Amino acid sequence: MNSAKMTKEEKMMYLAAEAFMLVIWPESQIYMDEEWFQEEAILALGIENSVGCAAYFIPLKRIIDFDIDGN
Repeated sequence: MNSAKMTKEEKMMYLAAEAFMLVIWPESQIYMDEEWFQEEAILALGIENSVGCAAYFIPLKRIIDFDIDGN
């Protein structure tokens, strides 16, 4: 996508679609059974002392969809 021709709103939507959010335990557990989780979630390695051993970077679009749909 050519960012020079994008409106501010389009840029925000593009960034949101590509963004990840750090989700720590126990909240991360609710996403673990989702079919996309194994391929899309990223284990937060190297920061376990700060966030625990079950923290994941989860695509923001999945969190938004989950909150809207309830699953």
